[in-house]
Amino acid sequence: AQFVQEQFREQIEKGKVTLTRTNAWASAASALAKERGLGPCSAAVVHRLGVVELVLPGGALAGPDLARPFADANGMDLLPETMAEERDLLREVHAELLKLERIALAVLRVKQVVPGAKPEALQAVYGILASDVAPFVLAPAEDGSGMRVLLLGEKAIGKAICDGVVNAVGKFHELTEVDAQALRDLLVKSFDKQPESDRTYQLVASRLRSIVRGLIVPAKEERTINAKGLGKALGALGVAPLSVPVVRVAARLLDFCTRDLQIHGGATYKFTVPSGSPSASPALGPRHPVAADPTPAESARSSSTSASSDSTAEHT
Repeated sequence: AQFVQEQFREQIEKGKVTLTRTNAWASAASALAKERGLGPCSAAVVHRLGVVELVLPGGALAGPDLARPFADANGMDLLPETMAEERDLLREVHAELLKLERIALAVLRVKQVVPGAKPEALQAVYGILASDVAPFVLAPAEDGSGMRVLLLGEKAIGKAICDGVVNAVGKFHELTEVDAQALRDLLVKSFDKQPESDRTYQLVASRLRSIVRGLIVPAKEERTINAKGLGKALGALGVAPLSVPVVRVAARLLDFCTRDLQIHGGATYKFTVPSGSPSASPALGPRHPVAADPTPAESARSSSTSASSDSTAEHT
């Protein structure tokens, strides 16, 4: 970490890198922490809040376009210079979080059309939605000489996913033609490029983002409590099977936060740490949600989320 920091400082001294975006981001993160009543807290909490709100779809510090999270309305880069080398990783995390939101919405659409959907049907749906659909299909050649590859456009991929979900549900439930078409129509909306106008999406995304914030932003003790209650929180949303991918992506972003703060820390980041009494924040949900005793699987997931080492000042 010290070697990377020295290299970065050398680039700044030579004028190859500035801290314009970094300072703007740190200032915005500090203001946001104060606005949300997170004080008193450590600089590490402010740092994680800033990272999460930059990477999370629809985050307070992210760009307005879900497809370009690190660009403002004018196309200017928002990503701090300190994080430039990790741009691809942060894009991947953003994309994974966006994908989880779409999966949650699609599952709720299935439940909307099939209220008593069997666990086996929903498990099949999760499997389809969580897979990386190949951007091509094999089809018979027109001259009968064999098979040829057909590239699929975005709309075709969306249709292929929707058809797969409808067929999977149809194996466990008898769907009328009207039901099948209604489900297709709702699923298509789930994969729309700009779903923000959909009220159901707004609700699902808001709750899922709050859960992810609670796994990353608070101090370690509170993160552990939130991790133990994760199954219950996702269950209340109707998407309990998303526990594993949510834990995985949260742990990945938490690892980045820890690494980034170790490299740059107080030498580069100038945070204003809020003081005063802490208050519950809608952005983070209840500060200490009541959680049932975790199952062994939940305990394991909790450990994986909280296992990332924190800086020595990180327990507050």
